[in-house]
Amino acid sequence: MDSHFELKIPLTRQTVIIVLLIMLFLVVAGTYAFQTYLQFRSSIDFLRNLAVAALTIASILITASSIRDGIHERRQASAFALIARFNNPSFFEHILAWTLIWREIEGMPDDQLVATIEGPGVLKQGYLELDTDAVSDSVGLAKNEKKRRVAVQMFNFFEEIAIAVEAKGVDEKILRDYFKDILEQYYLRALPWIQYCQQNKGKEIYVKLDTLVARWKTNPPPATP
Repeated sequence: MDSHFELKIPLTRQTVIIVLLIMLFLVVAGTYAFQTYLQFRSSIDFLRNLAVAALTIASILITASSIRDGIHERRQASAFALIARFNNPSFFEHILAWTLIWREIEGMPDDQLVATIEGPGVLKQGYLELDTDAVSDSVGLAKNEKKRRVAVQMFNFFEEIAIAVEAKGVDEKILRDYFKDILEQYYLRALPWIQYCQQNKGKEIYVKLDTLVARWKTNPPPATP
């Protein structure tokens, strides 16, 4: 059983302001009564101190509410900024280039898929070795290097999204609603290449992306508090 318990009390800024005004009125009324009704001064003084304490608490709550709203707005803005980058005309060229690669590698065996993105070569014992017979000139190498750069840039962008989600720096629901299907399709198609990179270039490569794809596939993100 989860021992963590979090009490969430709905709190709007309007509610806090109303409470703040009521507390302020009570302080003013208490001060007036303290000066007017001498025989009740001890009781009035107690009530006034109580009102001041309540006023302090209300001030803390409104400050906390403002901070919470500010954090939520910044997370939303960060999420929309990532979407805007994805739709920027300068990034669209990379999307178009990746789409062509995505169609080219459809249905390919894993080793051929990796070789198509990494460059002309063959897989031997899990490592890509340059196949000199497949390279006729520098133009062929340049074309394959461009494919690798396109794939790297595309999945670096998705890894950035995954890191931002893990750090809770963005509104996850907004990003999931927009990117879930795109991300899953791109990821699954390029998975042999991603696994090749992890096995031969560094196990930490795109590991956040692995986690995000699995998370979005099974568990919808909670609403941003």
